[in-house]
Amino acid sequence: MVQCTKSISRWLRFKTHLFLASLFLMSLWIIVTTIKAHFLTKHYGFALDDWDTTSRRGESVVYQSCANITELANQNNSSMLLKRIVSDLRTNSPILSVDLSVESYDDMNQTNNETTNCACPALRAEMQSKDDIIEFISQPIINEHNFPYIYNASNVCNDSDTIDLLLVVPSAPDSFPRRYRMRISNMYKYVTEPSQRMKILFFLGKYPKGRVAYGIQKRIDKEWNQFQDMVQEDFEDVYKNIRLKAVSMLRWVHTFCRNARFVVRIDDDVTMPYTKLFPVINRTSQKYKNFILGNRKAGWEPHRYKGSKYYLPEEEFPDPVLPPFALGDMLAYPTSTVSLLYQAALRVKPIWLDDIYITGICAPKVGVPVLYDPVFNFKH
Repeated sequence: MVQCTKSISRWLRFKTHLFLASLFLMSLWIIVTTIKAHFLTKHYGFALDDWDTTSRRGESVVYQSCANITELANQNNSSMLLKRIVSDLRTNSPILSVDLSVESYDDMNQTNNETTNCACPALRAEMQSKDDIIEFISQPIINEHNFPYIYNASNVCNDSDTIDLLLVVPSAPDSFPRRYRMRISNMYKYVTEPSQRMKILFFLGKYPKGRVAYGIQKRIDKEWNQFQDMVQEDFEDVYKNIRLKAVSMLRWVHTFCRNARFVVRIDDDVTMPYTKLFPVINRTSQKYKNFILGNRKAGWEPHRYKGSKYYLPEEEFPDPVLPPFALGDMLAYPTSTVSLLYQAALRVKPIWLDDIYITGICAPKVGVPVLYDPVFNFKH
């Protein structure tokens, strides 16, 4: 009897200790979960439950904003915008802000300004006549780009008469840490300072289909609710679709932000000399009406090795040498150039490498020269 009582007592003590240990572990889990949720919400704009994606198989929901109605109205006016571009071409030089003779080209080549130094000898070959450009952009569209918007910060450019600089940042849907780092950077603070007539937007597509797509989109939803500084189109955002993202940025600026003077495209992992950009762009605009400023490359050969990240098959681009182009990590151009490039991108046979396609193939079709300036020697 005594032995049985002792066994029961030991069993009760064991159960009590087990209960207390479970209670301690549960309390510890609640504390850690609360701290983690607070950190994620504060720093990345999404909550802990967004990580629970393994049990969800649903596809990402397309959240249509009221901005799609605005876009529909703009689509109805697309012919009017095209007529405006043609009218501008007929009354202004498509490239030069001043009338430069052959002699003035030589003068420009002797200047110390590297922006004009590098490209002027080739400009005459790149320049198209007004009639050629008008004829080209009047051709039928072969590359429709009409993906609906999931999120559209269409009112960003409406709160001021003129925006000096609009920064467009291509970003992968799941690049939350990169967007966070950019938002706390000095550059972001400088651009969003109320005294600066500048704006910044992130551009992304939709995360590829799969079991985590729903969770990624939920996190983007929370990010949008917190910052509302994104434009998201409903196309699959994979590396081979970088051309679609490049065109989406041109399309958005052409449609929703024609009151911006200049546009800078910058990758979300590039360090930008933000205080030096605007003076360089503004100085260049004194000589050129339309231009692309960037890290210009010429004489490069396409990558034919299938294992290369930048593999470009011959059936897509048969020429042995790439046309002069600017690396897409950091570019600048006037808003009028954006409209011309967008019209070209709708009509030129595409290749998947966006910087070669936009700045090397589309730009010459609308008479836009690619210029170099050392400010655009970017760093990742």
